Amino acid sequence: MRPGLFGYDVSVLQFLLTRHGMYDGPLDGYLSGATDKALRRYQRQVDLVSDGVVGPKTVAALVLQNRLPVRPQRVSVSLSLSRSYVVKPGDSLTGIAQRFHVPLRTLAGTNRINSRHVLLIGKKLRIPGYTLAASTSSALAATPTQVRERLDYWAGHYGLSPHLLRALAWMESGYQPNVVSKAGARGVLQTLPVTRDFVEQVLVGHPLPASLDGDIETGVLYLRHLLGNFGGSERLALAAWYQGEKAVREHGIFKVTKPFVTGVLALKARM
Repeated sequence: MRPGLFGYDVSVLQFLLTRHGMYDGPLDGYLSGATDKALRRYQRQVDLVSDGVVGPKTVAALVLQNRLPVRPQRVSVSLSLSRSYVVKPGDSLTGIAQRFHVPLRTLAGTNRINSRHVLLIGKKLRIPGYTLAASTSSALAATPTQVRERLDYWAGHYGLSPHLLRALAWMESGYQPNVVSKAGARGVLQTLPVTRDFVEQVLVGHPLPASLDGDIETGVLYLRHLLGNFGGSERLALAAWYQGEKAVREHGIFKVTKPFVTGVLALKARM
């Protein structure tokens, strides 16, 4: 990358330079003079030739310092995820099986139920069938184009701006479904386990699949929730996404949050 270049990769560079305290401008995807100066400062800091060009050595330094995933690697995990579900009025065993993408025979066998018998309201079912190995493998196989298609689908399904969702996903993960942060945030939208629990238990009332689509749907539902709570303000909703809803209401947008919000909104206008 050289000065004057425009693209998503420049946005990532600007984000990384911001994390290192070298850059405080907009994450607009343009390798401007300000970005060039920040890049040269970073190169001097890591003892590289300060030429303002993001070549192999600069990329290697950024990757190593930020522990960036360079290539997707398939993960083999045998842990099986099993959740519970309480039967509600109107439920059928077939409908529950379809909702959780579990074969009807497997669901019936796990719970020792005859699929031809009446399903009792209030009965607690164990939901087997989606394993972490299977969902992780399929997620890792997703290309950026496929990820964007699923983002657009779920944005349309829940009435959100696909451009806003694309920008948020790019800022969070670069469209990489296999990214897991030190805090345990995972997936394209980097949702925390506590966020998934809130979405499943409060917003939808049932577990969501441990898959690419399930991770995206979790994030979309939470973003829609924040937009609703802040009167449709994308700026405040994104700030709440980054620092927490309570913190935004009590203290406003933190200084450390502002580059994230500015970056997502700048990307939204170009995605």
